[in-house]
Amino acid sequence: MTSVPSFPHPGSPPLRPEVPDGTTVPEEPPKRRLPDLGVPAWAPAVGILFVVVGYALISAIVGVAIGIAGGNVENLQNNQPLTIGLTLALDAVLIASPIIIVTWLAGRPDPAAFGLRVPEWRSALGNTLVIYVAFWIVTAVVAVILGQAKDQDIVVDLKSENSVPILAGFVVMTCLVAPLAEEFFFRGFLFKVLWERSNVIVATIATGAAFGLVHKPGGDWIGVAVLAFFGCALCLLFWRTASLLPCIMLHSFHNSISFGFTKELPWWGFLLLTTVSVTTTLSIALLATRLGRRVASPPVPA
Repeated sequence: MTSVPSFPHPGSPPLRPEVPDGTTVPEEPPKRRLPDLGVPAWAPAVGILFVVVGYALISAIVGVAIGIAGGNVENLQNNQPLTIGLTLALDAVLIASPIIIVTWLAGRPDPAAFGLRVPEWRSALGNTLVIYVAFWIVTAVVAVILGQAKDQDIVVDLKSENSVPILAGFVVMTCLVAPLAEEFFFRGFLFKVLWERSNVIVATIATGAAFGLVHKPGGDWIGVAVLAFFGCALCLLFWRTASLLPCIMLHSFHNSISFGFTKELPWWGFLLLTTVSVTTTLSIALLATRLGRRVASPPVPA
């Protein structure tokens, strides 16, 4: 007959009865805190191809529609509302691609497999601060050695733009949607798959390089190097916290700061923009985490 261990009253039984009292339990490695996506190592390549083809199709359809309507297709690059709309469409493809591919190859994904889980916030904030400070130190060193990066086209457009509705569209695009979509694709999918199939170093370098190269159009190679390191920093933040939420918040904060400097906002403008952007992206990510968990959970039999 199997005996059941008893515990003195009052008091609750220990969480780990197999560990003697006073023994320090080592923290669980970040990788074990997340379920696997369970897709092969070539899945990110398919994801990138999906994004490229999807965005090309959307751009072609929009171009044909404008041509049929009698618009001037050659001047589309100077159409800021259209640029914002197409960029938002690209962000939608960045979100849809991992979900479709993982569902196709491994079944309905658990949101936590993409890193959509709530971290231990005290540790997450500490890691975020250290990693962001390190990023700015490296950026300063790069600027001293190689010089300042050339302004991207989007920065040039922002400097010359004074329309409030268009500026609001840029805020939504850069400070809200881009952090959510890019973090989900690059850290939650690309980095996560490579981390599972290789190791954190290879996954960080590959994802950081891809993140920098994506931002090459309209910029220069110094800017690519800086953004590649920022991408690597976000990968390390994901690795340390086992959560995508700190990455989304830091990305949103960074883009808000960049937007504020570009438009030379007053101090209260910086504070308002960063606060609204970070809290909004966090709220959306938390909502997606909750809704995704409900969808991923199998129905309970009656």
